[in-house]
Amino acid sequence: AAGGARGAGGPERLPPGWRSTARLLCTLALFAAAGGCLLGCLFLPVLRGEYGGLAGDLRASAEASFSLAGLGAAAYDADPIASPPTRRLSQLVFFTTTLGCPLGWLALLATRSLAALSRGRRRQLARWSELLYAWSTHEVLAVVLFNSALELGQYFQYLLDPRCEPINALLREYFADQLSEPKCLSIRATTGAGTFVLAAAAAVSDDVEERDGGEASPPPLPVGVEAPAWLVQMLVALTARATTPPIAS
Repeated sequence: AAGGARGAGGPERLPPGWRSTARLLCTLALFAAAGGCLLGCLFLPVLRGEYGGLAGDLRASAEASFSLAGLGAAAYDADPIASPPTRRLSQLVFFTTTLGCPLGWLALLATRSLAALSRGRRRQLARWSELLYAWSTHEVLAVVLFNSALELGQYFQYLLDPRCEPINALLREYFADQLSEPKCLSIRATTGAGTFVLAAAAAVSDDVEERDGGEASPPPLPVGVEAPAWLVQMLVALTARATTPPIAS
């Protein structure tokens, strides 16, 4: 009787159905968090630029902020030499790899986790999800943005100082008290809230990928199918070009 009383008063275990429901809700929360963070970066500022010197003082505003949508839009005018189709292609690659592929990958993982599918169909979806994940650059872009806040100003000064030094000497001599800085252009970059949201999306995506790794893995992708190195270089160049004032291009 005493044992029965202890059993009645002890902690009750959740039925197996509740465990699967809790696991399902946790999975849904992860997918929603990762997808919401990615979509939020479309509108949240990921990078801010403060422009000084002669070119900065001539701008309508000395500050500018860029969301992912803003970076993609500015990419069209970043290279005036390129043809319009080439500019549109750069925008398409940017949005596809930073948003389209990650969101598509999450959608396929959600389908695999929540839908009742045959083993063959699950392996087929796993193969497509691996391909989309290989071309997802949201994690790389987060690193590029954090690094841009540290080195973008130095990069522009390295490019501009040799060409601007004769003008800088005149500005220092005659306009030092009339300009924010006696030089052609100075740029200070800082990360915006969207960069941290993008990093959170990358962290949640890693957790989702680790949870999905428990299932039977599909055959490895063929060599050369992964995102190439030039894609990372394009993200770096696009970020730098998009934040350059037109007067300094």
